Amino acid sequence: MSYDLFLKPSDASSDGEPPRVETLRSYLAARGPYLFGKAAGVGSPTGVRYGHGDTGVTFTLDLAPAGEGGTNPEDPTVAAFAIDLLVPRFFARTAAAELAALCARFDLIAEDPQTGDAGPFDPTAFLDGWERVAEMAARQVAGRGQAPPALPAAALDAAHDWNAHRAEWRDRMPPDGPGIPRMQLRLARAAALPNPRKGDPGEPATARTWCAWVDAAPIVLPPCDDVLLVRDKLRPRRFGLFKAAEASLCLMPRSSVVGLRGAESAGPKGAPGFGPAPERFPPGSRQLLDATKEAVAWFRAPPADAAPPHAVPPRAVIESERVAAALARS
Repeated sequence: MSYDLFLKPSDASSDGEPPRVETLRSYLAARGPYLFGKAAGVGSPTGVRYGHGDTGVTFTLDLAPAGEGGTNPEDPTVAAFAIDLLVPRFFARTAAAELAALCARFDLIAEDPQTGDAGPFDPTAFLDGWERVAEMAARQVAGRGQAPPALPAAALDAAHDWNAHRAEWRDRMPPDGPGIPRMQLRLARAAALPNPRKGDPGEPATARTWCAWVDAAPIVLPPCDDVLLVRDKLRPRRFGLFKAAEASLCLMPRSSVVGLRGAESAGPKGAPGFGPAPERFPPGSRQLLDATKEAVAWFRAPPADAAPPHAVPPRAVIESERVAAALARS
């Protein structure tokens, strides 16, 4: 299920000619994380996929202007746009910004087959239209007991905002500065099976945010739910001599990692050395600047978990508020 738009030259365009595929590809390649042709994985030689490695946001464009790969040479369509419906709203917000820039650069209008409207691209109207159709899609899958895993909108937005700024923060860090992990999502609880006799569609799976911390290295921890301790160089030794063949993993609540320390504190004791992160990071971020012997000793102490987190990509999770509303209406 997707929300689609067709982008076409404006009647007021200066030359009246649609931009060529090469021109569009060059613009998109210089603008952001776009993949083309086979690399895009969309089954079309003129296909393009936006895919942000940190945020996980993705959507597609098929560049098919008249006479250059379009199925109808008389159709002035410059690009066919598509975005999934069962994804977080920040996917649509990112797409709206990209579409606004593309349409402004090449003087394009947007034709919306969902509403039958056509005209200058309006980000607000696009987001409103996507949200209406996305709610209907959520209602359909929720009624069948197939709602995707869910997380509150505030938590999803916080993870997206963190990941969207990682590259900027890394550029501002010294080369030997602390690492900035990506916030990821995992399943926290399996979905309850529907009860067909009672007409109960079941509850969707819930998700939690987490990040990885490797070998007690200096790090800036985001305000996530959990932290995965990855012990590779620090992995346990067998009989005190030989390191285990595989890395040791331990998933812990973040509060257990950066808990308050000291005799004056009644709170949980976490790894020593964590302090507040610089103001440019979101509230609640904490940083460890040195891998001290005390921090390494704490990092080694927790026992290993039997399995790593059941990670899920952002495109597989939606807002719990949307699921709740869909279940109430289904």
